Amino acid sequence: MFIKVKKHIAEIETTINGEKKITKETRYIPETAKNKREEKAIEILFNENTRNIFDQNKDFKSGSIRVIDQNEDENYIVLADDIEGDTIFLNPDTYQLRQQKQALDNLRHRPLKEHYPLLNLFGFPDSQVWSQRFYGQDFDWTILNDESKRRCL
Repeated sequence: MFIKVKKHIAEIETTINGEKKITKETRYIPETAKNKREEKAIEILFNENTRNIFDQNKDFKSGSIRVIDQNEDENYIVLADDIEGDTIFLNPDTYQLRQQKQALDNLRHRPLKEHYPLLNLFGFPDSQVWSQRFYGQDFDWTILNDESKRRCL
């Protein structure tokens, strides 16, 4: 997912030990969403779990830029480093997919005793549940209907 952003330099006035200081902060403001996909991307950007974004290189293994501050009310984020272009990329959240893959791997390679009924249901060659064979048999199919009711065939 990617989001087009505008760069804005904001001057922040802070007071430290009674002394006023003005610091500059680079804020990135997402452009208005034009469709549902962009709305979802902006929603994910302001999610509290979004800690890193990526700029043009999209190297999801390294090269992430840390999100320092997110302010959904004022519609900006502050990053640890400046980005090169006007587009930021979000790392896809694959946690749920990784958990599903891990569950299937466990079921396949390290099943617990509680898993055996489920494995038998899926029909391993020595399974008693699926040892019935229906191949090559001709069946006499009938359609069940109730002629006393309207709209039934």
